Amino acid sequence: MKKVYLLFTCQLLSVGVIAQSDGASDSLLTYQASALQFRQATQGVTMLQHYASGNVGIVTLQGTAASGGYRLAQEPQQHREAAFKSEGIKTVERFKLYGQFTYSRTWDDSLAWMLSGVAADNRPYYFAAGKAGKYDRQSYQMKGLASYALHPGKWYTGAGIDYLYQTAFRSVDPRPSVRQFALTIRPEITWKNDRHWLGVQPMIGYGYENTSVQYKNTQYQHNFDSYPERRTWLMMGMGYMQPRSGQGEQMNIRIRKGGLTLFHQYHQGGWELSTQAGWERQRSFFSRPPESSLKETRWGTYTLDRYQLALLAQQGQRHSLQFRAVLLNGEDFNSYSAPPLVQALNATNYHYQQQQVTVHYSHLSSRKVAWVPGWGASLVWQHEKKQDFITAHQLNYSMVTPSLSGELHRNKGGDRFHTRLTGGVQLPLSASVHVLPTQMTAFSREVVYYDYYYYHTTAASLDWQASYITRKVFSTLPAGVTLRVRYLQALGDISSPEPSIPVPGTNNIWSSLAFHLYL
Repeated sequence: MKKVYLLFTCQLLSVGVIAQSDGASDSLLTYQASALQFRQATQGVTMLQHYASGNVGIVTLQGTAASGGYRLAQEPQQHREAAFKSEGIKTVERFKLYGQFTYSRTWDDSLAWMLSGVAADNRPYYFAAGKAGKYDRQSYQMKGLASYALHPGKWYTGAGIDYLYQTAFRSVDPRPSVRQFALTIRPEITWKNDRHWLGVQPMIGYGYENTSVQYKNTQYQHNFDSYPERRTWLMMGMGYMQPRSGQGEQMNIRIRKGGLTLFHQYHQGGWELSTQAGWERQRSFFSRPPESSLKETRWGTYTLDRYQLALLAQQGQRHSLQFRAVLLNGEDFNSYSAPPLVQALNATNYHYQQQQVTVHYSHLSSRKVAWVPGWGASLVWQHEKKQDFITAHQLNYSMVTPSLSGELHRNKGGDRFHTRLTGGVQLPLSASVHVLPTQMTAFSREVVYYDYYYYHTTAASLDWQASYITRKVFSTLPAGVTLRVRYLQALGDISSPEPSIPVPGTNNIWSSLAFHLYL
């Protein structure tokens, strides 16, 4: 009953924001440049107030499916998702509001070494087992943003709030049950001077996650020599792991977040320039449930810092240039102990680092023809390093992914048609793995080495999308459908010199079908 009430309340909030819009949502969200502007407007008060359209709304029902062996080890072989999403912007006198609500149901199959249920690639502490299984997840997400013109044309203020509630269950022993909650608040103050908009947005958030593990079949719980893949492990890095009994095992995670983001918006000569720079720190405390309200057995703490710089330069729909740089730096403090065999380390065991730089340019022709062409190009560079000091495990890679795209737009009789085709190549620049032979485990072979072969492989991708929007279905509202298919193919043979080390498959296909109402 609590979930039904939450779902109903969140849906009312988002639909209330997007009601009575100006009917231009179908055109604003069809083109790449305007879609980027809309997505940027949802980030804070500064961008929302500067956004030209006062009323925009869209309701989406979407189904997604993915399948294939060319994937990372802790990703599912098969993935299906059904989602409902509503979001929009509305202006009411001095107020400008944004609301978004998303409910999704996910079904994953053949997912191993991840009993947390909620994917967290860089997190060191979680339960895991080698046995692959099926997962069922539900997610409720709500985002709200309210801004107010204190002094129109000069000062603006407001705040945003993000809410998340997720559950995950598995139907194969060992069976985790995961519940996750997160709440983030982002107040902001904005100053406008002529062509410049400046905003400051502090952020504070908290959350929790609880994972419990149960066995339905007792032979799996007490006979790990015959069924080693059924054993529950407490992972504490990228190789450091300790066995757990399994039945009734629990992990509590408390999360605290804080950060600061700066916004700048400038327009001159038909060009719009947006800048966003921010820092965010998340601290996660991992422990088993406390024996009392005053005593907590903490296993470790993980601190993740995130730095981001984003630039967007646009000239109407014709030119759009986007630059984004992200740096992640994570480090744990391990205090796990199981006397007398395992003494507390009380030091850092796991280090994580990732850098990613993305550059994207798109151009839409200004010619007045039946089929309006456009093209785009992008380049993504990524580097990632994971290191486990106790077990001397290290995985390090860097890659670059260039891509080119072409698109066509057609507007006729109030109907809109759009199609885009993108081709890219994932090129590994370097990849290395280091595992001491004395520290080799099933996790080392099935996860660490598996991921190394994935990052070491060159792959080609093809992404096709087509959208059709018409006013003939509903007399007052445009309705649309979007089909998207993405195919990834490894180039060359993927093989391992060791028969006991599995390798990724050669392809992966992802597809999505979505129905939209533009309000």
